[in-house]
Amino acid sequence: LHGQVNLVNDAIGGRVQTNLKGQLIPEQGWQVFSQTPLQKLVPDTLFDWQLTGKNIWLNTWLDFPIDGREGNGWVRVKTQGNRLLIPELGTPLDNIDAEVEYDLVKGLSAKQGKAEFLAGPAQFNIHTDMAQGAVMVEGLGQAEVDALSLWQPMPFSPWLSGTAPYNFFVRLDKVSQLHLISDLQGVEVRMPPPMAKTAEMNTSLDVNMSFGAEENRFAVQYGDHVNAKGLWLGGQSDGKQGDSEQSEREIGQAEPPKP
Repeated sequence: LHGQVNLVNDAIGGRVQTNLKGQLIPEQGWQVFSQTPLQKLVPDTLFDWQLTGKNIWLNTWLDFPIDGREGNGWVRVKTQGNRLLIPELGTPLDNIDAEVEYDLVKGLSAKQGKAEFLAGPAQFNIHTDMAQGAVMVEGLGQAEVDALSLWQPMPFSPWLSGTAPYNFFVRLDKVSQLHLISDLQGVEVRMPPPMAKTAEMNTSLDVNMSFGAEENRFAVQYGDHVNAKGLWLGGQSDGKQGDSEQSEREIGQAEPPKP
């Protein structure tokens, strides 16, 4: 890193001003948030994020009073081909190409970032609700059904194939939430009617998930035929506490496709 660090006096007291830029390995760059005065200003949900891969470009302009008054400024990070693991998502974003900014007043933000997620291309935006201490990530992409099934296995996964477009919204908080919707165009469902669909057909899929310290909940709506809800405790499915509702036909009556 190179730049300037100045100690100045205003009418009230001293201030430390920094203007630094350069390249860092990702793990060290994350220490800007976790091992500096920024730690008190950053939502706790960020500290468990893991950024790895190529060197990142870092640019900072920060102004901190040394007497406890509020500071201002920003930290900007440029990534190219990095990997980010957000624990709540449980699967990484790869090959990230984005410029991410942390503003002391506005929080974390990014516009039109690009990445690979669930074996397909994705675009995302990030913004922060500073009052609630929550980070929001929203975007769209294309996902390989096989990768989606590995990420969140479902009873009917063996009967699915293809690539699905989707839109998503993630709220990272004490109880984080994921909302994903898709018209499933490009996905074939090899099940008996009325569940079956060809790759050319549009059928709505609406998934809501919440991730808490002790339990994870989900709700899935597939067209007009499946409305399922469930609960995981400690990351494991608990059939007694989960409940599901299906119309027309039980998934278990279909035979798995032959290799």
